[in-house]
Amino acid sequence: MLPDGLNPGVQKTNQVATLGLLVALSARVEKTAIETSKQGVLDNPSDARIVSTRALKEYIDGVPAYTTLIDDTATSTDKSWSASKIISWVAENDDSEFFADIDARDAYTVTPERNGLSATVYNASADPDVGFNSKGEPLGAVYIRKDGAWELLQAIGGKDIVLAGYLHEDALVQDYITNDPKKAISSAVAVALATLAQTAQADVNNTVLQPVFGDIVWDADNSENRVELTFKPKGQIVNFEVSVVDASGTHTPYVGEIVDENGVGVLKISMETPADLSANKALFTYMHNGKANA
Repeated sequence: MLPDGLNPGVQKTNQVATLGLLVALSARVEKTAIETSKQGVLDNPSDARIVSTRALKEYIDGVPAYTTLIDDTATSTDKSWSASKIISWVAENDDSEFFADIDARDAYTVTPERNGLSATVYNASADPDVGFNSKGEPLGAVYIRKDGAWELLQAIGGKDIVLAGYLHEDALVQDYITNDPKKAISSAVAVALATLAQTAQADVNNTVLQPVFGDIVWDADNSENRVELTFKPKGQIVNFEVSVVDASGTHTPYVGEIVDENGVGVLKISMETPADLSANKALFTYMHNGKANA
């Protein structure tokens, strides 16, 4: 009988057994798989390796701090400006400026001097090319910088257009019959009227006297003396006279009438007491305007 109730073959020791030791060891990483330097991390990136805390610190210490990344005076590609510097630079290089009035615009120093800079002036009434509207309110303006001076681009505020004294084209008369003292004729009508006046003046200047001798035929049935006009009067007859010339050459004036009978021009000699004048000649004298017949 063994002491303390021990069974034969069992020896008591002070060691404590670990359950599942192989399982716990299989979850550990081998020491050779640990990178212990920054350069090793950079040279051997791998999902199967881990970084020691010392290598991690070395790597972090090698990354530039925030304060060294921001440099408002830098122009290199590995530096950055702060937000306030960026805002300031954009404002300084914006090609537009705003001014309260012309004096403020003129007091502004353009640096650097450059073409294309625009200036919006709220009250540009001091500029004689801008001035005021019809209500006496100052107008604004936009100017552009060109060759060291401000050039007016446009007025702002809708300068009133005064139409007094202007006539709309639809109100112009385009004919010769409208009689209205409040309407004006177009230049086209004026030119046409001038042409007509020139033509009428030419007719007057060209008016000539045209004498024609003709035989008198006595129509006993109608008791009238007739002269058949075997010619066509030249141009438009303005006025005419008729006289009968006897064998002695004596001229006796008569009243005459020109009529058309079956396409033939006939001059009828009117007499208070009809008498045969066929032994005489008729002198038909007329004024014409010198134009050729149509």
